[in-house]
Amino acid sequence: MDVLIVISTTAAYMYSVILTFIGYTEHDTHNEMFHMMIHSHVHNWETSSVLIVIIILGKYIESYSKMKTVDKLSNLASLKVSKANLVHEKDQKKLNLGCKFTEIAVELLEKKDFVLV
Repeated sequence: MDVLIVISTTAAYMYSVILTFIGYTEHDTHNEMFHMMIHSHVHNWETSSVLIVIIILGKYIESYSKMKTVDKLSNLASLKVSKANLVHEKDQKKLNLGCKFTEIAVELLEKKDFVLV
């Protein structure tokens, strides 16, 4: 995409330069409407600068939104649970809120472990 932007802005700028300095004949320069002819092509100079401003603004908005996204994702990752309450009772029929439990790291949990939430 950057190559396309460079090509388009350079083409617009070069067209403006060529039109301003080479695009008029000797007869046109002595015409009383010569200034009006030049003013009718002023938008050619603006095209390249407007394209560059729009692209720079878009890149700024993109980098700002990426920065905010990374911040939000890091905040979300910090909410990860690190400890769990492992219940010592293995019989499902005897489970209740009064069972003894031990606080351990989440990584140490295995399948079919009972955890107090």
